[in-house]
Amino acid sequence: MNQLISMDDLLVECLHDLKGAEAQAGNRLPKISALAIDPVLRRTVFEIGLYARGACSILDGWANELSSKKSSSHNLWMKGILDDAERDTVMIDPGCLLDIAMIGAVRKSLAASIVSYETAIAVAYKIDQQIIAGGLSALMTDKQKHDRKLRELLSDENETSRTRHGGQLSSVF
Repeated sequence: MNQLISMDDLLVECLHDLKGAEAQAGNRLPKISALAIDPVLRRTVFEIGLYARGACSILDGWANELSSKKSSSHNLWMKGILDDAERDTVMIDPGCLLDIAMIGAVRKSLAASIVSYETAIAVAYKIDQQIIAGGLSALMTDKQKHDRKLRELLSDENETSRTRHGGQLSSVF
């Protein structure tokens, strides 16, 4: 990586970082989603992956608008989170436990993305890139909506478990 010498460079780097994360999510989440037994979870995770593909294209456009510098950014934090998610699909049999683990893994990826979007938004505003900042805010808001949906699914799963076990959560261990 080249040394960053300006806020403009930092914004381009942020956009490439987010693009790398979205590219990985777009490629990997649809495959992971296929192993969910809950149809709503399966559809939600699949849609998050499709959404990531669209965001990747948008981020690439903004980065190209600001700089001719190309990046082969292989986003390490998203790679690690999705590697863990894929490992879960191998180590945990399809069922309720895998669905819960999948929700956790995808929510981790969303949380990391949201923090990265916040950073990029701050940099964009700092250098008066209002349109890009607004677009990044819209992409981040959609990530937050996806996270709320997954949190609701997790709450629904917890409620189902409490009902099945006389009002007390069972231990999976």
